[in-house]
Amino acid sequence: MMESTFIVRLNEECLFGVDAEYAYDYHWTVGVGYLEDGTDKYLYIQDNGIGYTDGTWDWSKELYIDYTTNKPIITIVSLEVS
Repeated sequence: MMESTFIVRLNEECLFGVDAEYAYDYHWTVGVGYLEDGTDKYLYIQDNGIGYTDGTWDWSKELYIDYTTNKPIITIVSLEVS
């Protein structure tokens, strides 16, 4: 795995009329790195978790998402501060 820090936006809402299975409908999250396994590519992200209206919470977790499947909805932002 190649490590790098970046911000990932997954935004299915920007694709009107597209019916596909993406990792998220809309989500900003921290990217930790990526993995290339032959022809497959994955982003390694830190999911921020989610709070529900009933007060329960799903804690954040690190996971791989398929880059090729989610590519149409991904925006990656990286900053270099010097």
